Amino acid sequence: MFGKLAAGVVLVASSVAMAGPTLKVGDHAPELKIANWVKGDPVTEFEAGHTYVVEFWATWCPPCRESIPHLTELQAEYREAKKPVTFVGVSSEKDLKVVSSFVDKMGEKMDYVVAFDDTRKTSKLWMDAAEMQGIPCAFIVTPKQEIAYIGYPTMEQQRFEETLAEVADGTFDMASAKAEAARLAEAAAKADAIKKEFTDAMEAGDIPTALAAADRLIEQDPKNFSRLAVVKFNLLAEQDDYAGASTYIREVTKKHYWDDAMVLNAVSWTIVDQFPEDKRDLKLATEFGERAAELTNWKDSMVLDTVAHCYFQSGKVEKAIEIEKKAITLTSDPDMKAEFERLVKEWESQKSGG
Repeated sequence: MFGKLAAGVVLVASSVAMAGPTLKVGDHAPELKIANWVKGDPVTEFEAGHTYVVEFWATWCPPCRESIPHLTELQAEYREAKKPVTFVGVSSEKDLKVVSSFVDKMGEKMDYVVAFDDTRKTSKLWMDAAEMQGIPCAFIVTPKQEIAYIGYPTMEQQRFEETLAEVADGTFDMASAKAEAARLAEAAAKADAIKKEFTDAMEAGDIPTALAAADRLIEQDPKNFSRLAVVKFNLLAEQDDYAGASTYIREVTKKHYWDDAMVLNAVSWTIVDQFPEDKRDLKLATEFGERAAELTNWKDSMVLDTVAHCYFQSGKVEKAIEIEKKAITLTSDPDMKAEFERLVKEWESQKSGG
């Protein structure tokens, strides 16, 4: 159905290869070279004393579409608090009509500035320069036109929103932010050799070496290499070691990721959607799915869809239908909504013996 292993961020192609990022936390914000302003007042320059969130997105990106209503809520909150904060969504797609039509259909659910960057001039100055390869990707610009945050807000919502609040309130500590960014960059540099070892082993089909490299990366930086835990889980299953996969993911998750909804949801979805029926650990899938739902206050439609599948496959059809209907009310993505509605009809038909 949907790529829940990549839930949170969708990778995008980049033709730029650099020795290191040329846009970092603390740097002066680049300009916005926009071809067309689709919605809202054009942001031709960053005003002193004003805070900006520049988010790169695309109409075809599920996590982007899911995050739009929340960005609208944040924009409304700052507007109501009379704090000078402006959100700018930048799409680097090729067809202006596609973007304009999408924005029109979203209406009030996408109530912030939207820009069209068809030649990627802005993307090159921001995304490529910062070596960011996934969307949605956000940058927070301080009232002094400095970059305070670079990252993926759907994957690190708390850090993103806390940073934005501090910048808007004037309590943001740039020196600490730069030090933390430098620490992360140093850790990433140290991990490069291990990442190459992992990649080379995968390409050579040397699974044991790849798994060992993954373990080292996770222990070195659990947060930044959380996806590798899911990758190892899948690799073990592909070796027909489903019991080992379940044991591993339970241990590493309880150690590092019990508060990471993305990892929990990815594992749960993998079990119910990709594993053979006789190999599905539905107890584990349900436990992880429900935990992900708790962490997202039962308000993330994709997580709820995962939980509904867990219930359905466990024979709890009425509960599955109830949760899937809630997912329908929460999603703003028309494709997802249509799929969720199709599932409800299918499950209701099976329940009635149709």
